[in-house]
Amino acid sequence: MVRLSVVQLRGCERCAWDLLTLAKNSSVEFVSHPLIDGGSGSDNDADFVVITGYARKSDEARLRELLSRGKKLILYGTCPYTGGIFGLMNQKGADVVPVTEYLSPVASVLGCAPSPDELLSVIEGQSAQRQPLCSECERHFTDEEFDKIIRVPDWSNREKCFNNLGLACSGVLSARCAQRCIDFDTPCRGCVGMVDDPPGRMIGYFGSLAVNLQVDTVATDCATDRLGDRPDEITRSLVDVVGTFFRFHLASHFKFPGRNPSTGDELADIMVARPIEEAPQIAATIYGRYGISVALNLIEAYEAAAGIQVSDETRELRSELRAAQDGLLTALDQHDIEALEGVIDKIRTIGGNEVLSNVYFGGFKRPVKSAKNGFDTYCVGPLEIKAVHARSEDGCSRVSFSTDEQGVIREWSCELRSA
Repeated sequence: MVRLSVVQLRGCERCAWDLLTLAKNSSVEFVSHPLIDGGSGSDNDADFVVITGYARKSDEARLRELLSRGKKLILYGTCPYTGGIFGLMNQKGADVVPVTEYLSPVASVLGCAPSPDELLSVIEGQSAQRQPLCSECERHFTDEEFDKIIRVPDWSNREKCFNNLGLACSGVLSARCAQRCIDFDTPCRGCVGMVDDPPGRMIGYFGSLAVNLQVDTVATDCATDRLGDRPDEITRSLVDVVGTFFRFHLASHFKFPGRNPSTGDELADIMVARPIEEAPQIAATIYGRYGISVALNLIEAYEAAAGIQVSDETRELRSELRAAQDGLLTALDQHDIEALEGVIDKIRTIGGNEVLSNVYFGGFKRPVKSAKNGFDTYCVGPLEIKAVHARSEDGCSRVSFSTDEQGVIREWSCELRSA
């Protein structure tokens, strides 16, 4: 019997609630879990202390106190390891830090979110099996250079590598993860890096395929020119360099906070400056147990404002996801592990994974097993990028936002409600 104590720092709690499913494993016992005892339980009898969520600088004393107890520590999820997606708050002056700043070296299980089975493997002393994501992708990589950077792929082309198409995908430098976004025509953003400095390496790699693009340069007295400040093909097309290349690594790569002022809402600080095509998955991730509601409201608000038509089949599948949203809230409130497992399976069946990589504007990226009609009745179509003012709400959340002419979110507001 392995006794676990789970410590949730900050964030979406998805890793913590996924770990609850281990309670049905006869070889695992939770002596403390924040979603069961509110974090008031003792870890004195724990064999391992599992840390989930992201840290702020103010958590240093708490983390060092954990280290001083002599317990075996495991970081579960990308957030404690690099700061994760919540590190994007640092653009607006936050101080998200990797737990590894204070606890190093320590065992880790990476992913957003990982599989609880991976934690069991680490506990059993097995080394993480880091298979390159590209080796499992159905798309085919070549050395072909692209002529332009794109933001939304041609959904009918599922053979060519995203990077060869001009859409940055960090799968070339990342390992297999539990969510497998690439299976749902969603480019990898690198939650499980396999190399040192994944963002820097990815920028260099993607840049090597962009040699046909016009880049602004300025002459210098040296033998080479330097990059200029005027807009060019690359800067006009990559509207969110930070969110594209540093989505899970900003806190681990830059030690000083950004200078942009905070909106006053930390989650809004993440959403503002994100391009609309990336926003649903980001919202589904950071809003945790309310993520389905927020992501669907975001999508439906933009569809209404942009005039995107939606089929009855799409609406029906979204209704099933909203029912799963209600079921998730109930299962977590009641600590019903069996119901939680069923809800997670339902979310994966329709949404593709727990962060809804299969859910998009106008429909779904890949066929859904529970759909009543053919895929042609609910598949995604072209996405028009435009400036909008949009809002939508349901029983769990109310979302309002605006985008500029490049489709970048400039204002964001989200109110969460009890289901």
